[in-house]
Amino acid sequence: MPGTENNQPSGLQQELEQLKAQHLLSPADQRRKLIRWGVRQALTLLLYFYCWDKHPWVPLSLWLVVPLALASLISIVGFNWLLERKFRKSGLAIKEMEDRIGSPQEDE
Repeated sequence: MPGTENNQPSGLQQELEQLKAQHLLSPADQRRKLIRWGVRQALTLLLYFYCWDKHPWVPLSLWLVVPLALASLISIVGFNWLLERKFRKSGLAIKEMEDRIGSPQEDE
């Protein structure tokens, strides 16, 4: 089929654009998630302040809570950067595929 080779990469490019629109966080969503994260950490801090001397396991739980809080913050901040990087690489691969399909190789 002569028409399908040229339509496939552009269809992939359109699908990539749809995925970008669907999965990238808007600045408002990212801000909302950061506010939730801040409120969660403030509540955690209050609980630690209140329960620090009452239970012996509370200071030890910091070894679990702090890395999880940092991982959550990194995922909120770094999610868009990681997805944009993957989309950029995919876009370059699609353009390279379009170039290969668009320009036939000459056999020697």
